[in-house]
Amino acid sequence: MSNKTFIKLLSAVIMMSACMCMTSCDDPNPSESDKPSSPEWENILAFNIVDGEAEVRCVSDTVAEVKIPSEVTIDGATYPVTTIAQEGFSNLPKLKALYIPVSINKIKREAFKETDIESLYIESLESWCDISLDYDYYYDSVERRLVNSHSPIRFNTTLYVKGVPVYDLVIPGTVKDISDGSFYGLNCRSVTFPKGVESIGVASFGGCENLTEIRFPDSLREIKLSAFENCKKLSEVDFGNGVKSIFLHAFKGCEKLVSVTLPESLTYVGVNSFDFNTKEYHIKDADWWCQLKRPEWFVLVGGAPLFSMYPDNEDEYPHSLYIGGKEVTDIVIPGSLSKITADTFRGNTALRSVTIGEGITDVGKNAFRNCPGLKDVTFPSTLRTMGWQAFQDSGIEDLHIPPCGLDSIPQWAFYGCTRLKSIEITEPVSYIGMMAFADCVSLTKIVLPKTLSGSEGVIVLDGCICLNEIYVQALTPPNLDFGLPDNLYDNIKVYIPSGTLDAYKESLKWSRFKLFIETDIDNDKSF
Repeated sequence: MSNKTFIKLLSAVIMMSACMCMTSCDDPNPSESDKPSSPEWENILAFNIVDGEAEVRCVSDTVAEVKIPSEVTIDGATYPVTTIAQEGFSNLPKLKALYIPVSINKIKREAFKETDIESLYIESLESWCDISLDYDYYYDSVERRLVNSHSPIRFNTTLYVKGVPVYDLVIPGTVKDISDGSFYGLNCRSVTFPKGVESIGVASFGGCENLTEIRFPDSLREIKLSAFENCKKLSEVDFGNGVKSIFLHAFKGCEKLVSVTLPESLTYVGVNSFDFNTKEYHIKDADWWCQLKRPEWFVLVGGAPLFSMYPDNEDEYPHSLYIGGKEVTDIVIPGSLSKITADTFRGNTALRSVTIGEGITDVGKNAFRNCPGLKDVTFPSTLRTMGWQAFQDSGIEDLHIPPCGLDSIPQWAFYGCTRLKSIEITEPVSYIGMMAFADCVSLTKIVLPKTLSGSEGVIVLDGCICLNEIYVQALTPPNLDFGLPDNLYDNIKVYIPSGTLDAYKESLKWSRFKLFIETDIDNDKSF
């Protein structure tokens, strides 16, 4: 709707003696008796009629207090006021108090951008929990916090329900779903959820920086994206025993939340659901933890995964697992699980040894990434697949992959394992992915199987500055790009099968090595 149309609509006499705008007063939270009756004001509010309902915006940048009417009469016709227009109350630095009637059920994008409401008056918490509110954030460089530009609520906003200020929020018992962004940034000390609530919406309580403790009823099923993000004083959460899903960033930025006990009902946990400072995860058992579903965040290009959307900072969320109050350092994963899902133990700083039980076929992406204390890993003969970066930046010292169904080592699988000294890869591995063993700076020896054919030209050993022995069982030189420093090629001993010297010397990729040693691979115990 153009400004001309709004101005034309304003020419109609708007009868709202109890719903008009008032000038600012000394008391930022006036009582009902102190509020003066509103005269008839023009050029304050404008209305756009869509499908028999009115959409409202403020067209004055001088008012300090606005009361939105529940209905408006234009040209003799009366319309319910149901929507706050896009940018409808944006860039109003003097507006500090706002009255929103129950009739409002939708607030459009950037409705309150650059407008700081100090006092928000509503008539019903139940209807506010159901409001349709876009959520989006911008960074306020003065306040140094994220702000939802679509909501009238800011960090310093006090909510009034029927004229009574709310600092301890009690959600009505009739509410089942709390809408997205509904209380984002609210100045409240506590929130009480009713037994019937089932879903907490996206960013619904994010930025409520005075919240210290939350208890959820057993009826709760899901906590959505960023629901409590940046609740900086939140130190205790009781999840009850009904929550099934905790989504991405649900408790990110909750700096005081150092320990959480996850309910047995949980089946899905999102990437970075908790903060860097959440160090302790108390869980039912290791089997349960391994079966939790976790998202695999990848950008698809031409139908193929290009890169992970998981944050690249490998030190981002270091933590430990606790079972029965005891920190888990050594773990046996039973084969009955068949797979270890992506990110299952990522960032676990307490793990020292892992035995992957017979029956496990798949180790997911990032499953043991950045486990710096993880020295020993025992692989099963049933292993078939391994995900990208599965053991990147872990503390493995000696790697032995036994004969199994694994035919490839994925890219970045053991990248940055700085304590890794020796690698033994067995059949039927035929392919080694990009940078699979790069920056393994302590690596001195690697044994490659007969079945290895190559790496399709990608670098696999970049930064392995201590490497001095390569044992190759393949009769045909594998197509490998090593990526080693130039000065190492003259000194590394390369053990190859008897009768293959000419083939290796003539190979473009292997000809850079100078110290070839032919040996009987069937009887040489070094293989």
